[in-house]
Amino acid sequence: MSELMQIMSINKKLPELYEKQVFNKDGGLDFATAITGPPIFVFIVLNSVSKKEKELIQNGEVSVGVVAINTIPFLVVDYGNGLHFDMPILALSEEFTVGDNALNIVMINGRDHCVQSIRVLGLKTELIRELIGNVEKMQFDRNIAKVITESIYNSYSTEDILRRCKTQVFSKSHKGN
Repeated sequence: MSELMQIMSINKKLPELYEKQVFNKDGGLDFATAITGPPIFVFIVLNSVSKKEKELIQNGEVSVGVVAINTIPFLVVDYGNGLHFDMPILALSEEFTVGDNALNIVMINGRDHCVQSIRVLGLKTELIRELIGNVEKMQFDRNIAKVITESIYNSYSTEDILRRCKTQVFSKSHKGN
C-alpha cells in the first residue's frame, strides 16, 4: 500500500502535502488532476458531491482510457451519464514501470477538501505500456506541453478525447470502498 493510501481516510481532510498538489495555488479547483506515482492517483474534485455521483464513482461501471493527441498523453476516466474526466499526463515518475498498474481514484469535496471515496483499479499491462509509450514519445518540454494542452482543450471535448482512447472497462463494484 502506498504512503498516500495509508494516510488518507474517508470523510477526513486530504493531507496537506497532497492538498497542495491537487488544488491550485490561487484557491481555485482543478476538476480532475493526477499524481503519477507510482502508483497513479486521480483526484476528482467536486464542489458539491451528490449521492448519485458518489455511487457512480465508488461502485459504477467505469472505463479508463489512454490516448495521445498532438503527442500529449491523456488519461480519461468515464463513468457514463456525462460524468467523465480527462487529464494530461506530462510526466511519469522515474520509478514508474509496467508493473505499476494500480489506479487510485479519490473523490474529494471541493468545499471542505475531505475525501469522499477511494476506489482502486488494476489496469491491464497493455494500457500501462500505452501510457508509458505516449509519455516517452511526447515531443515537447513540460512548459510547451502545457500550452499545447490548452490548445487541445479548446479544440476537443472530453467526449472527443474519449472516442480516441484505448480503453479498459471495469464492471460495477459489488461493495463500496
